[in-house]
Amino acid sequence: MKKFNLTPLKTMISGFAIASILSINPINANETSEIEKLELKLLQVERNLLSAELENDDAIKDYHQFKGIRGWIKGWFKGSEKRAILSVMDEKSKEIDQLDSEVSRIESGIQAEVFEVGLGFENQGDYKKAIEFYKKVTRKDDRVKLRIGTCYQNLKNYKEAITWYLQMSNTDENYLYIVDAYWESGSHKDAINWLFRILEPYSGYKAELKALQLIEEYNYNNKFSDFEDFNVRLSDVYLDKALTLYDDFFKEAVVDYKKAMTLRSDGDSAAKTSRGVVRYYSRLVQEAKEVLDEKREEAYHHYEYLLHQAEDNVRDAEYTYNQKFQEAKRDYRWAIERAKQNVRDARKNLRALRENESTLAEDLQRAEVRVKTFERKFNYLLNNEPEFIENEVRRYRIRVHEEKNAYQRLVHSREQIISDYIEPYRRKVARSKRNYNQIVELHSSAFDDIIR
Repeated sequence: MKKFNLTPLKTMISGFAIASILSINPINANETSEIEKLELKLLQVERNLLSAELENDDAIKDYHQFKGIRGWIKGWFKGSEKRAILSVMDEKSKEIDQLDSEVSRIESGIQAEVFEVGLGFENQGDYKKAIEFYKKVTRKDDRVKLRIGTCYQNLKNYKEAITWYLQMSNTDENYLYIVDAYWESGSHKDAINWLFRILEPYSGYKAELKALQLIEEYNYNNKFSDFEDFNVRLSDVYLDKALTLYDDFFKEAVVDYKKAMTLRSDGDSAAKTSRGVVRYYSRLVQEAKEVLDEKREEAYHHYEYLLHQAEDNVRDAEYTYNQKFQEAKRDYRWAIERAKQNVRDARKNLRALRENESTLAEDLQRAEVRVKTFERKFNYLLNNEPEFIENEVRRYRIRVHEEKNAYQRLVHSREQIISDYIEPYRRKVARSKRNYNQIVELHSSAFDDIIR
């Protein structure tokens, strides 16, 4: 249930603020007419919302008279009034929800129109005016940030453009805008750095293909002094690209592999460099196997640790259960003695009342009921010792059962636990073998040189 608050007033203030923005920055009346219409509609809806909230607040105050014990009694005599107030509260609550939704919808419409005005200025080449309007958009998503950054870039304000591009989502596609701004501004080293950030590691996405094209097209005097390992890093990209294309586009993969080896050769023949790469991938397979063997041994120790831990948990649970069981037996004996004493005291009181000739009949009757009640409780306890103790120790017995089940699951899942532990390393061995076999095949196809 909503209570009166100042949010509608704040929203109305924001609406007037937009109107003042338009008056400060006059543009073609046709472009702003839709915004002005939406603003007027927003103000009317906000007035209705404020009125509904005030009426709802009054109804809530009126309903307070029916709160508490006195209010509950009062509700018996003024039921129709209470129901009428509840009906108003329910009606106003629904009205407030509907008006809230309408305010949000209109505000979104105003924001969309403001963006469109900014886009109109940008299309006319008035980038400063476009930026003014883009910045008035409250929820600036990547689309808005891109437009602001693009306008700044068109104004040659590259620092500000990059600042806005950096606020966009971290995707390779968005990084390309940063690359473009750096390159256009003359910060060539930064542009290349961002291109490598897109390309490493290479996965085959569209933005990466564009980045690969640009990194070879972008040349400047200090390129190889700024990036002494440029060819090696670019070779790694083409090598990854070849492996990515291997299954579906083998011929293209061979071309990329040969290019990778040429970039990497550094005076040697590309075929000789390729043989070195084959040996490197062979070592990766061996290293992956060695790690797998180490992790397999580690997995057995890990399983033993889990098993010992489960055994300790069972022992702890059983010890706690036995302790609580003994406590429950003591509690039972104490409860029996207390119940027995209650019976004795009740009988003694009954005898005294019977011996007193002035005892009222109702007092005597209450005393007899009291005796029967205590006798019934005593007899129940006397005949239900196991149930009494079980109620005391049930959760500790359940814990013993759960810990034993957990231990048994470990015993029966030994092979699966060990297998799950080493599975990532098994996958790495398989991946290393696959890469090695693909590299051997690419080498053979690129250089007509079969490796045995």
